[in-house]
Amino acid sequence: VQADLHYTIGNVYSSQNQREKANQHFARSLELYRQVFGERHPRVARAMWYYAISIPKPPDVLPPNVESLLRQSVEMMRETGPDDVNLPYMMQTLGHYSMILGGQANDPALLAEAEQLFREARPLFVRHYDEHNGSTITITFNLTELAIIKGEFAEAERQAESAVQEFEQWSPDSAGKISAYQFLG
Repeated sequence: VQADLHYTIGNVYSSQNQREKANQHFARSLELYRQVFGERHPRVARAMWYYAISIPKPPDVLPPNVESLLRQSVEMMRETGPDDVNLPYMMQTLGHYSMILGGQANDPALLAEAEQLFREARPLFVRHYDEHNGSTITITFNLTELAIIKGEFAEAERQAESAVQEFEQWSPDSAGKISAYQFLG
């Protein structure tokens, strides 16, 4: 119960963009979940992911320990909770970090890993939600951004056009549609 409370409080602080307070509660929830469930459990994986993404950092800086924690949490969730609704979000987050790091280092292996993670996450989003859902459509944004980083502008344009169409079907008046047009531009 205490672990669940710290997890919930961490989410409240996170939603208020109070990263340091959120991180403290996510750290405590991770510690307590480990005490209750051991080192390999879906709740431990989820808590590790939330802890990692709440680590305070300056803009455009990726702390080195975050990538390791994300990798551990994704691997653990794949093993212990492959049907957990958090898994595609976790994979998407790790893919995003791989994409950013791969772009900064001009590392084709990290960029390929990012694409693989995005493509693996999409059918999981479809299974949990459906084809025309904001979470599912965000994968198209990720693939657009990845194509831009790789210099594959024709593919980026194709993905951005797809995102515009997907948002038109899902929620024509959404802010996501505006973002899709920004990517297309």
